[in-house]
Amino acid sequence: LLAKLGKGGMGAVYKALHTRLDRVVALKVLPRDRMRKHQAIVRFQREIKVIAKLDHPNIIHAHDAGEADGMHYLVMELVDGVNLNRLIKQHGPLSVPDACELARQAAVGLQYAHEHMMVHRDIKPQNILLRETGAAAVSDFGIARAFASSTRSQTGGVMGTPSYMAPEQWAG
Repeated sequence: LLAKLGKGGMGAVYKALHTRLDRVVALKVLPRDRMRKHQAIVRFQREIKVIAKLDHPNIIHAHDAGEADGMHYLVMELVDGVNLNRLIKQHGPLSVPDACELARQAAVGLQYAHEHMMVHRDIKPQNILLRETGAAAVSDFGIARAFASSTRSQTGGVMGTPSYMAPEQWAG
């Protein structure tokens, strides 16, 4: 592990050296307290399967996944840029053409996921990463679902980041 990049509800993400691939990667690890909850492991494994099926320039790529010493992990490409939220906080609002272009690129990635029967369910500025080239890449498919699945969790709770959720997810 080289550095901690962030932490969310479904795990911590680290900058790491993948020794077998000899490349620097992003490593998402399910936290120990979540490993005691079967549903958290199922959700993490679902994220792994979702991202493994998607191969698009506007979506983060998966390289590897597994379990070691009871720790569940997902190895992904490392995007050394910033997320859209951080970019806006550091530099202020984007110009209209730049904002439209990044929204277009994220939408193209989400359309590709949609064509592969996946819905992201937590799209927000923090989950849009900017590559060094300036291209957008959608990340964090942790609560994605296949079309055949319910829009609610098995416990009946709504999933996602409330500030960015569609109003229809709150209905009922």
